Amino acid sequence: AYVFPGQGAQYCGMGKELYENSVEARDMFEQANEILGFRITDVMFEGTAEELKQTKVTQPAVFLHSVVLAKVLGVEPSAVAGHSLGGSMAAAFAADSDIRFDGLVLLASYSTADLSATEIDVISVYGTEDGVLDMESYDKYISNLPSDTKECIIAGGNHAGFGSYGKQEGDGEMLITPSQQIEATMIFITDWLNAIQ
Repeated sequence: AYVFPGQGAQYCGMGKELYENSVEARDMFEQANEILGFRITDVMFEGTAEELKQTKVTQPAVFLHSVVLAKVLGVEPSAVAGHSLGGSMAAAFAADSDIRFDGLVLLASYSTADLSATEIDVISVYGTEDGVLDMESYDKYISNLPSDTKECIIAGGNHAGFGSYGKQEGDGEMLITPSQQIEATMIFITDWLNAIQ
């Protein structure tokens, strides 16, 4: 599976090696520079951590790095997954890719890409205490997913509990331990995988 990270996965120098060693990657990065109207590669490759943390940079940088890496790897996984922004990226990648994916895992995320007419199996997992996931947007875009999408809600889970992010601004307090949230997530995903195979 391709797993797309969310905001917070950015780091100084991200994508630089890809840019320097792959013509295909370099072309995609340069196309992104043109589309964005600024040289995001300058910030990604040489910028400071503070510059990279700016939302206007972070979100396209994480998305761009993930998509370029997936394209350059040339591997054809059977599923894509992502947390938060990474889930939206995974869904967009599945919608636009030539690869036919069997599954999509959305962790505290939603798809702005329309996958409703596809045969992809989807599971969406989020916590009851998630203060970062925009539930209004989640509800608005749920129709972009196939009608048989499995929705799983973790009682007491929050946004940061899907990874080792630490406290995230605006997030609710966990009512369970991080290991309990990760275990619940794994059980939901394992049961879903077993059901779709």
